[in-house]
Amino acid sequence: MSGRGDWKKIATALIAFVVVLGGWWLFQQERERRLAHAPLPGEGGTQGLCALWVIGSSSVHRWTSVERDLSPWIAHNRGIEGATFAQLGPRFASETETRAPEAMILYAGENDIAAGGSARQAIADLEAFLADKTAKFGQTPVFVVSMKPSPTRWKFLAEQGRFNRAAAAIGRQRADVTFVDIVPLLLDKGRPGNFYQADGIHMNALGYGLWAAAIRDALRRYLPSGVVQHCDPGR
Repeated sequence: MSGRGDWKKIATALIAFVVVLGGWWLFQQERERRLAHAPLPGEGGTQGLCALWVIGSSSVHRWTSVERDLSPWIAHNRGIEGATFAQLGPRFASETETRAPEAMILYAGENDIAAGGSARQAIADLEAFLADKTAKFGQTPVFVVSMKPSPTRWKFLAEQGRFNRAAAAIGRQRADVTFVDIVPLLLDKGRPGNFYQADGIHMNALGYGLWAAAIRDALRRYLPSGVVQHCDPGR
């Protein structure tokens, strides 16, 4: 009898476990569904002239000094930790803000390729993002930052290069897209320089400082001079 009782206890415990696990799975599925259709994190922040949306994956999300680094531009960090284009695209498409920023800064695709994706697919996703941008915000400029040469993702450099070259070509073809190549800035004698955190993926303050300088220069060169003089005087 004791053996039969033990089996009943085990069966009851297994049923309870399955019920709890199933409930957790349903909760996660609903959470993912809601997130997939939520706007990008952070306020749109389009308080008049000079607003920038900095959109992207964890390299953007962890850029905690972006407001200071790009000041006096009004920079809004709209990054998502660990995001791929597949996550950024739908959430950008669900954007509820109706007023465009002065410009958008986009960094995305590195996680896609690191997960085994191709540069061709990442470019298709970039083009879909730009199509959504045009539908929502017209000719608002987008500054596409090249994929960075991360030390622990060095084996993906060739595929990243294919993405970067294709993205640069898009920038030459479209008046509303500017390609910002940060690869040479982050290399030292052909290898990643001392611009990364211990994980070999995310950047340190030196790396973000180089990003900020490159983005500032691109904004100054490719946005209308009147806008630059108003938003970043003395530059």
